[in-house]
Amino acid sequence: MALCVCVMNPVQRRIGELACLELGPRKRAIRSVSRKEVIPDRRYSWRLYADEKGNELVDVVVLDVNLGVALDIDIEVREQMQPPNPRWLVSALRSR
Repeated sequence: MALCVCVMNPVQRRIGELACLELGPRKRAIRSVSRKEVIPDRRYSWRLYADEKGNELVDVVVLDVNLGVALDIDIEVREQMQPPNPRWLVSALRSR
């Protein structure tokens, strides 16, 4: 029996919190995310937007992390926000 541990970074966690059904009419879907360097290699902020063009700011997450961790967070958030690849889905269905 394998144990799967799902660890989310704070940016992913906030995106999930904003999409929570318990918020009712205040629920927000995040469509784009951008990162800003506040203090080089020390503090970064991620801006969460409701639209893909980055006009409707919903929230900001600020973390004290170095550049390496910031880049890791960028990759994880990008993977979370990308739609699934249809080719992968077709090949997974064929392998059954």
